Amino acid sequence: MYKVKKISIDAGEHTVILSEKDAKDLGVRSLDRVRVFTKERTVTAIVETSKEMIVEGEAGLLCATYDAVCPNGEKEVDILPAERPESVDIIQKKLEGQVLTPAEIRTLVKDMVNHNLSDIELTAYVVANQVKPMNLDEITELTKAMVETGDTIEFDKRPLFDFHSIGGAPGNKITMLVGPIV
Repeated sequence: MYKVKKISIDAGEHTVILSEKDAKDLGVRSLDRVRVFTKERTVTAIVETSKEMIVEGEAGLLCATYDAVCPNGEKEVDILPAERPESVDIIQKKLEGQVLTPAEIRTLVKDMVNHNLSDIELTAYVVANQVKPMNLDEITELTKAMVETGDTIEFDKRPLFDFHSIGGAPGNKITMLVGPIV
């Protein structure tokens, strides 16, 4: 068990700061993953280490991590090393220009939604898609996976229409076209 120390920093991803000795005892280094958990909640977090900010037996939880795992002000957490997500290999496959299967895309989206990937890994996925764009099947599967993992809104059975634009871009006159059509 580690005593919780809330660190008022919002890093955008789940992060835990450990003393160098505690990290070594756990067998983890900076940027490795760990599971931070209480009896009721678990998050996967990225490890950072500190010589001065955190003492042995203490876990510094950045804001997002603290809010996710200790919403009731829990004072202690357990920490165990976590395996590298399968999605890291899937991202590597995409970086190599290969086409992803529907199962791989679903795994990737699930890891994104569950915050199991670091910002660096998410960036690698975006770059991979820039270098080797998704084909139509991959786009279709990505859209389906996003719908399956996200919140959906149910509307009445009457016809419903929508259009999207990037909004406010000079020269974007979509409303002038869509309005008269409707």
